[in-house]
Amino acid sequence: MYCVYIPRYAGEDCQEYLKQHGYEVIAHEKDAEFDEDALKKCNAILLRAMPSVTEDVLAKAPDLKVVARYGAGYENVDIKACTQHHVWVTYCPTANYISVAEHALFLIMYCAKNMMYISRNFNSQNCRFEIRDMSLTDDLSGKTLCILGMGKVGRKLAEYAHALGMRIIAVDPYTDFSELNYVEKYPDKETALPKADFVSVNVFASDETKHYLSTKDFSKMKPTAYLINTSRGSTVSEKDLIDALQNKTIAGAGLDVFEEEPPHKENPLFSLENVVLTPHLAGATAQAIKRMGLYAAMSIDDVLSGRIPRWPLNKI
Repeated sequence: MYCVYIPRYAGEDCQEYLKQHGYEVIAHEKDAEFDEDALKKCNAILLRAMPSVTEDVLAKAPDLKVVARYGAGYENVDIKACTQHHVWVTYCPTANYISVAEHALFLIMYCAKNMMYISRNFNSQNCRFEIRDMSLTDDLSGKTLCILGMGKVGRKLAEYAHALGMRIIAVDPYTDFSELNYVEKYPDKETALPKADFVSVNVFASDETKHYLSTKDFSKMKPTAYLINTSRGSTVSEKDLIDALQNKTIAGAGLDVFEEEPPHKENPLFSLENVVLTPHLAGATAQAIKRMGLYAAMSIDDVLSGRIPRWPLNKI
């Protein structure tokens, strides 16, 4: 019997699927580092955003055949090392992109409607009804959204924003989105950023996109513009962003991701009044969680049944 190791809780649906297909499942109910006995025994790992699969981990798992990422990101997997060890790596690119795009749109709306200010001043402790005359909000119709990265999330966000009457401009040198005739393609971020009222980061995390946005980019944005990041924290220099927010170089930000996760409670972002923060939950709707676990389990079954997995990141 093949053994599947789940080092960090990923829901009951994926476990049930694997058990129904005849696999032994070793699952930790709470967040955990890798257990060496489980690594020695397992043939598959169903992996969330932590811990990381490295050369050292692979050396401790001699019978491993597949690492299935629960989600669309894969920065915690050494794909090159996996390939050298003849281990498939899979991911779930279609499981949560709708959820993430919806959350990006939510953050855009939250910023446009100035909810950072309104929610602090109109509540059961501080019922300042007069703020309706002190706080202007914005229509999204007619505003310009710049999408950096036109993968599945970026494309879906463009669809949603277009339906609201927004002008969509986009930067992505690797993706063809010419069929989206309502999206204007820009050659680079330098020319696109000055045009935008909202900038949404939707690029994959990689060495190439580390600190993709920094001080020089924020200086090109309008002082009335907002930054939205539902991608990965590494794509934005957090220190530079904090400086831009404190100095009002840009109007504000909506962030679901951070350079350090979880962020330290003393992170300056928590004290800023022009920021809305959520704890990396954009892709974690009830529906997306089930899809991510199920799709990862399906990829494991593909490999252990001798089939080529449907969502591979490498080739064995």
